Amino acid sequence: MYFDSFLKVGSFRNPYSKTLSTLDFLANEMEQAAKSVETPKPKSRNMLLAVIIVVILIVVGIGVYIITVKPPTPPTGTPVTIWDRSAGCANTATCGYENSTGGTILRITTGTMVTWTNNGTYSHTVTACNSSNTAFANAVSDGSCPSGGNAAGLQNFDSGVAGFPHGNTYSVTFNTAGNYTYYCIIHPWMHATVIVS
Repeated sequence: MYFDSFLKVGSFRNPYSKTLSTLDFLANEMEQAAKSVETPKPKSRNMLLAVIIVVILIVVGIGVYIITVKPPTPPTGTPVTIWDRSAGCANTATCGYENSTGGTILRITTGTMVTWTNNGTYSHTVTACNSSNTAFANAVSDGSCPSGGNAAGLQNFDSGVAGFPHGNTYSVTFNTAGNYTYYCIIHPWMHATVIVS
């Protein structure tokens, strides 16, 4: 029995010696080697996971924004394009108004909205040949209002003396039947007609 305990590693100790025996030393080494040491996770790994989560949230947020934001509504109404050449707007060959068929006369019914879009380089106006509008007298004398002015009782419209620049629109709803001649105050040779029936 004593012999059996002697064979067990680390069980024999010389009671007169203060130093560990070789067997004790080996037993201690084996006990330490047998323990599994759990290494702590590096902080950089946690930081990397946090960055990945933040990036995923940003990407998802941008995706939701793109999906939910509605595109701008296009102008409503019957379209009329205002055009000009980038080299200038010097006469009817270099600038003007045109409807969807390419003409300068637009035929519509009462209650129809017409929307002018300036696709040209320069600012332009949409001004009715009406005696209450600015520069009407000049428009009649220089031929911008070839009919001499719209009939009495027709509605007046004017996009403004300064005009509106490229990409902007101006709209009018025509509620009274009649022939509406209009022109550009800035470029008086530009004129067209809306016929409302």
